[in-house]
Amino acid sequence: MRSRVEAFKSEMKKKTCLVLLAGLALGAFAQQAKPLYQNDFEQAALDKVPEDFLVLDGRFAVKEEGGNKFLELPGAPLDAYGVLFGPTEKEGTAVSARVFGTGKGRRYPTFAVGLNGQGTAAYRLQVSPAKKALELFKGDEVKASVPYEWQSGTWVRLRLQVRKVKDGQWRVEGKVWADK
Repeated sequence: MRSRVEAFKSEMKKKTCLVLLAGLALGAFAQQAKPLYQNDFEQAALDKVPEDFLVLDGRFAVKEEGGNKFLELPGAPLDAYGVLFGPTEKEGTAVSARVFGTGKGRRYPTFAVGLNGQGTAAYRLQVSPAKKALELFKGDEVKASVPYEWQSGTWVRLRLQVRKVKDGQWRVEGKVWADK
């Protein structure tokens, strides 16, 4: 299996003590056509989770600030939380998300996007600030890791895609960059 992870540093500063997730989109990568699924939360009810999201754990809720809606996960308590969304296609897909987070002292948020659900067939592109790394997982196994200096209080965009190269061969690509 061939894997490639590209990382870019982020510089933009914002103020808050929350981890925010906004602008989720799952799309057909090969055709760059209309997304299979997209949610910018603008039609979502405040203080709820959109009906097409499955909360695995955590107190996620849609919030609004400055006229923009986003999905928020409070910074406490500390644990692993997640939501599932989108269709169940297994190939030719990509997911992207815009994430904002802050660290406090030696506590840092770890955040990721994933494809192919949970379990051993799942892929996850994860920013791990405590390790100063961007990691690509298949199931619970790290398949690739590159150095990455995450900046607290910045918007970061993550993109992960899985595409079939030929029978039995897949290309998994991930990327993270500062989002303004």
